[in-house]
Amino acid sequence: MLVLDNNLTGSIAVGTYNTNSYEIRWGNVNTPMAQWATATTQLPVFMVENLETSSIYGFQVRTNCTDGTMTAYSNNFLFGVNQDIECGRPVLGTTVAISPNSQRVFWNYEVNADRYRIRWTEADNISFMSTSIPSTVPVYTINGLKPATDYIYQVRARCGGAFQKFSPQGFFTTMNMGVQPFEVAGQTESAVLFPNPAENQLFARGIDPTSTIQIFGSTGVLVATIDGNSLTNGTDISTLPAGNYFAKVVNTNGQTQTLQFTKAGK
Repeated sequence: MLVLDNNLTGSIAVGTYNTNSYEIRWGNVNTPMAQWATATTQLPVFMVENLETSSIYGFQVRTNCTDGTMTAYSNNFLFGVNQDIECGRPVLGTTVAISPNSQRVFWNYEVNADRYRIRWTEADNISFMSTSIPSTVPVYTINGLKPATDYIYQVRARCGGAFQKFSPQGFFTTMNMGVQPFEVAGQTESAVLFPNPAENQLFARGIDPTSTIQIFGSTGVLVATIDGNSLTNGTDISTLPAGNYFAKVVNTNGQTQTLQFTKAGK
């Protein structure tokens, strides 16, 4: 049985096991077991140090018997490092109607988060649908929605292996059937900004090169205006202060779409 000492933080974990075992091995779950560290001990406790923060580790034990034989390794026990890390409740941003059955929702990027969970339901329903996504993308497209319907949605972040509280409720209404979604370069798929968060350069996919893009800060102040071709090939954002931004895309037909991105700090 693995036991974590709640008084420890970040780089140390304690493992105990109910056998007279000698050999243990441990490693990041994203690393092949053949590369895991090993150690031997005469005691039913072992201190594992110098672990990576915000990571999930595996831990196994096997016994060296007195007759010289060795048992198989135990089942793999998992533990998270820095489970006491907290991140804030995500701040919901804008939403974009993709089609009568799809809505794209945005929220702020949480630095310590390793995943997000999004849940949604019709405004008069208490039964939520939900999914989780990697933390590198603070945006999600909800599909399978009813046209012309009011919805509630919330987001929460996972830090140190534990999900935090959900954000306050956000609201959106899906578009009516027959209303055309925003189209770019002959596509009905909405545009995508990447990487997100971005530090030095920001790129776009699915934007008409002739479009005009206005970049607004989180307070609504216009900070830059660029064309779609520049953003497609990569535009320099290194001088922007760290924070959340909105990109308003306007194509030559006057149709608009708003995207969100985060400028990461150095």
